[in-house]
Amino acid sequence: MYAIAVYRYHSIWASVVIHMCWNLGGLFTITNIEVDYGFVQYIIKSNHTLITGGEYGVDASIISILGYSLVIVVVLFIQKLEPSK
Repeated sequence: MYAIAVYRYHSIWASVVIHMCWNLGGLFTITNIEVDYGFVQYIIKSNHTLITGGEYGVDASIISILGYSLVIVVVLFIQKLEPSK
């Protein structure tokens, strides 16, 4: 996701902005156990690895993979903001 942003916009700053926005998502935490971070926490009541991400965590779940994919599609197909000539 970050590499595609750098490739598409020819700047590492595109990746930095996406990373900052992604980290803001940490304010809303989705997990299968109670944790001590995030302002809002949603606890998944499932033990299915595709939903919880297994031992790696929700970052490897199908929910996150769909989020990564959505960001990739948006980055690839959004028009670059270029100054008018």
